[in-house]
Amino acid sequence: MSQIWRRVKLPDTVLSGSGHVAPTYPAGHKRLRCIGRHPLAPLRDLADEESRPPTHHRLHTATLMNTSPLFRAGCEGIATYIAAFKSSVETSARDDQGRTAARWRRQTGFALGLVLASSSWGQLMPHVVMDGLDNPRALAFAPNGSLYVTEAGRPGTPTPDTPFIPVRGASFYYGSNGAISRLQGGVQSRVVSNLPNIYDIGSGEVIGAQGLGFNSAGDMFFTTGIGADPRLRTGAELNRLGQLMRVPAGSSTPQVVADVADFEVAENPAGAQVDSNPYKLKVQSGGVLIADAGADAVLNVGFDGSVDLVATLPSLPNGVDAVPTSLAIGGGETYVSQLTGFPFTPGSASVFRIDDNDLTLIGSGFTNVIDLAYGPDSMLYVLELSHNGLLSGDLTGGLWRMDPATGLADLLMTEGLLAPTAMAFDENGTLYIANRGLMPGQGQVLMFTPVPEPEVMGAIAAVSLLGIVLWRRRQSRVGAQLAANSAITS
Repeated sequence: MSQIWRRVKLPDTVLSGSGHVAPTYPAGHKRLRCIGRHPLAPLRDLADEESRPPTHHRLHTATLMNTSPLFRAGCEGIATYIAAFKSSVETSARDDQGRTAARWRRQTGFALGLVLASSSWGQLMPHVVMDGLDNPRALAFAPNGSLYVTEAGRPGTPTPDTPFIPVRGASFYYGSNGAISRLQGGVQSRVVSNLPNIYDIGSGEVIGAQGLGFNSAGDMFFTTGIGADPRLRTGAELNRLGQLMRVPAGSSTPQVVADVADFEVAENPAGAQVDSNPYKLKVQSGGVLIADAGADAVLNVGFDGSVDLVATLPSLPNGVDAVPTSLAIGGGETYVSQLTGFPFTPGSASVFRIDDNDLTLIGSGFTNVIDLAYGPDSMLYVLELSHNGLLSGDLTGGLWRMDPATGLADLLMTEGLLAPTAMAFDENGTLYIANRGLMPGQGQVLMFTPVPEPEVMGAIAAVSLLGIVLWRRRQSRVGAQLAANSAITS
């Protein structure tokens, strides 16, 4: 379906725990927001989707002109190639045939590289690399390149003696079937099991292992969620929730680093109802940054277990909770995203840059953001749990690419994303997304392989054809020059 794009001014607003401060509108500080609709993939069609082969997921790229930037880039690459080739031809008569051939190979490779490097990828082909996951929540790569995913687990069957805790008016029962799985050498396996969780037998919602990350030594860190007032935890089982855990490298036994939820009880930095739900995290040299979705706060947990406040996110209009969900670090900056609370209004989620203890708004107009990643191209990638809003009943997700310096954002894809919950780039810049993240036993991890637009292939073909023609002309010219030189010397 065709996209409708509009340019929206983005205020460079500095936020603090007390609210908005000094909104400004820098010149040229704009973003692109998609207001078109996309094909729906409702949950009831999930069974049909199982039988469908993987499809190409087209990137909907916004441009300021009604021309393809890829085509323009290809043309620019060919033009550069022609200029370089012409210069070389003018001096070819002074070279012998061997040196000419070597230079030709170098220039051809360089020209082809220019075309490819100046072009963007128009489609992404998904490949399922992990399957059968129970509510996947976070993705992270270990230093050795293995991919790990946290699984919140699945609902169980409570007994009269099963501990429970009230969450948003419902009784969530304790379970212990959360896990962490690994993809190593193409083989999927569970490496940590019996992690705590809570579940609602009515809705099937599960809260368990959530954020995930590694330090340089290979130690793994993850959070366990709670989504309620931590003071309601009773007994040893429920007190396993709301924690930051560490699994030392080479081990499969989690160790408690800190009771993150206790900080909310003691400090309640946002000043709202006491609530904690440690979600995504980022491991850095000074500790572990955590987005506490319940506390509306970003915390830093030291490796010694100390907990400090980094920033709080202010409520939205009408008292709607901010619900920070994810963190990204790149280019010397730290960013945080938000899901937003009920009623999950489409377009109300934003992305902020953390500046000391303040927040600077850098992007808005998103919906129910669940994850954030800093890409190899120095862009921020924004993942939406539900592109049309959680109350729409449509679990189609959305993936955006945003320039953190300008706020310009392109909606890359929605098709094929069904309740996506996490994403990560490997060291080669390949994108992985946890899909079907709210479906126990059906969760997947998709690896996206770029497929070039037709214009790229056309540009490559044009370079090849041009090369053949010019090479033959060059051979004739060099041959004639060599013959002339031979006649002179004889």
